[in-house]
Amino acid sequence: MIRIEFVGAAQTVTGSKHLVHTDHATVLLDCGLFQGRRRESYDVNKELGFDASSVDVAVLSHAHIDHSGALPMLCKNGFDGTIYATPATRDLCAVMLEDAAAIQKQDAEYINRAIEREHIDMDPASPLYEARDVVTVLERMISVPYARTVHIADGIKLTFHDAGHVLGSAITVLDVEDEGKKKRIVFTGDLGRNKIPILRDPELGPDYVSRQDPQRAVHRHVTQLERLGYRADVVANGQEHRGPSRRKRGKFSDGADDRPHEVQNRL
Repeated sequence: MIRIEFVGAAQTVTGSKHLVHTDHATVLLDCGLFQGRRRESYDVNKELGFDASSVDVAVLSHAHIDHSGALPMLCKNGFDGTIYATPATRDLCAVMLEDAAAIQKQDAEYINRAIEREHIDMDPASPLYEARDVVTVLERMISVPYARTVHIADGIKLTFHDAGHVLGSAITVLDVEDEGKKKRIVFTGDLGRNKIPILRDPELGPDYVSRQDPQRAVHRHVTQLERLGYRADVVANGQEHRGPSRRKRGKFSDGADDRPHEVQNRL
């Protein structure tokens, strides 16, 4: 049975982290930082929300920090598998993750000086990760071009398609062997718009779609799929969510009807 956990970006649009569990492996889709006010962000981001060592392989949709920014924490906390991304996404991560580590270090130093100067009763701040953790991420990354299918774990194949969102952004297609049947799961990440200069239009065509966006955006893209004539089950975020790090679980079932529909995942 395939089971999906929405660890981050549930009922919000930052901190994308989604776990796909199969009978053979666990795949992490994105590993981003929650972005918000300093205290709230730190409280949410200081824990991954899952056991890093339980993940077999990670797949990154694009380089924006709310999708990639916690990858150094993933490696720092025991993940020793491969991270798959498009070539452009890997190149961007080399710059953006290093920059994120530097900003965290500077923020921690600023806060600690304020604590010492003003005798504030609070624990010293520390960065979530350092530059050496970023190096580990880059060493674990394997670049996969668009439209090339690769085997990433037992019973799981990966194909990237252009998401049209930012340079290197990808729609993630997982072809999974599940209880003797072949199933296709598609994680859109962030989708761009059609007919935009420089970036290509996003490619669509899934059997199952997993989106991180709020419900309104899910319905909008379901409509787009219908216009294109595709059938899809849409695995969306649950309505019962109470905060950015609450985890959602869902499972796929057979027998999709003629129109795409939304599968609510509740605790």
